[in-house]
Amino acid sequence: SPPDHALTDPVGIVPSGGSPGMRKAMVVSDSSVMHAWLSGCLTDAFPGMRVVAVTLGGVVTATFSRAPQDLLLVDCSRGLDARLIEMFGHQGPTPTIAVAIDAADPVLMDALRAGASACLIASRSRTRAITALHQIVIGEPPMPAPLARRLLMHYDDHARSSGAQVPPMRLELLAAMSRGMSLAEAAVWLGVNRVQAAKELRGAYRELTVSQAQAA
Repeated sequence: SPPDHALTDPVGIVPSGGSPGMRKAMVVSDSSVMHAWLSGCLTDAFPGMRVVAVTLGGVVTATFSRAPQDLLLVDCSRGLDARLIEMFGHQGPTPTIAVAIDAADPVLMDALRAGASACLIASRSRTRAITALHQIVIGEPPMPAPLARRLLMHYDDHARSSGAQVPPMRLELLAAMSRGMSLAEAAVWLGVNRVQAAKELRGAYRELTVSQAQAA
């Protein structure tokens, strides 16, 4: 489960101080503990953000339709409803973040295939979660090493089966991040700036979603 610290935030609408650009978020989970922890991370990361905590099911669609969000966090720690991720992916540019307890959980790869734009690991400290949220918002989504390794395996299998060429920089970036480097560290190692590295990483995410759609 998420760290025991900071699990005292109320579930529901969580008001706070004031954060331009990031004003509303939705947390989708059947766990009140996960609701509370994620809500606390969001309001600490973006003071003033209002967080709507809802359970899985039809209420999610209705709530989102009434009030579009700046961020969507979907708890995948108890399994993934790919249709939910796909539905949010068609709602516009709102980042959809898949949340898992373990960075090695295969559900994260499935969530990316379904259209999630980033992932968040709930077993890490609140400080690291807040940093990850900031990175996601500026277009530099974090990549846990186990997930980077899965992406490398995906590209290897895809290249073998289809003969598709993968941009060398993308493979080098994922290889660096599979060894535990951050995006910034990987960019330095590759001799490129963070903007180029982030663009390549987002391209890897998008291509994963496209290849899944083509397979379907």
